[in-house]
Amino acid sequence: MRWLEYSAFLATVVLLARPISLYLMRVFCGQKTFLDPVCRPVEAQLYRWLGVDPQREMTAAEYFLCFLAFSMLGTAFLFLILIFQRWLPGGPDPSYLTTPMTAHLAANTAVSFSTTTTWQAYAGESTLKYCTQVFGLGCRTSSPERPVWRLAWPSFEGSPAKALRLLATSGLTWCVRCYGC
Repeated sequence: MRWLEYSAFLATVVLLARPISLYLMRVFCGQKTFLDPVCRPVEAQLYRWLGVDPQREMTAAEYFLCFLAFSMLGTAFLFLILIFQRWLPGGPDPSYLTTPMTAHLAANTAVSFSTTTTWQAYAGESTLKYCTQVFGLGCRTSSPERPVWRLAWPSFEGSPAKALRLLATSGLTWCVRCYGC
């Protein structure tokens, strides 16, 4: 029966690979996409709120500082999710969470998941609520603002400024979507 699941998964990946690749190509090349009517106004509002001029190139120093700031904010937000998880909705019941989430363990986990090491000093099922696992750790491990991605992209584009503009927008939008728990 497992072969049926594997076959369905493989077929889904193969069928979606080309449309998603074409969509991402259009996004990174600045061309119109079917999501523009929804995403462009949100992007423009974020630019206004953050004081970003989308036409201005960033210097390497600005890019580096944005990289550090965004990583630190994401790590701090994950730390807060871990510390305050007992008040988050969903299961499991607190009596099943046998390992207490101390500040040291929360800091270790937040830094670990933010630096792509994903090292855990506990069993997730006995320490974390489902909401924390999905919206905290899941978003941190799949977020497009991962350090390797953010530092590698400018070398592909040839311009740190252009890359940051694209990635900052997608990263902020992704985090707003993920952390909207």
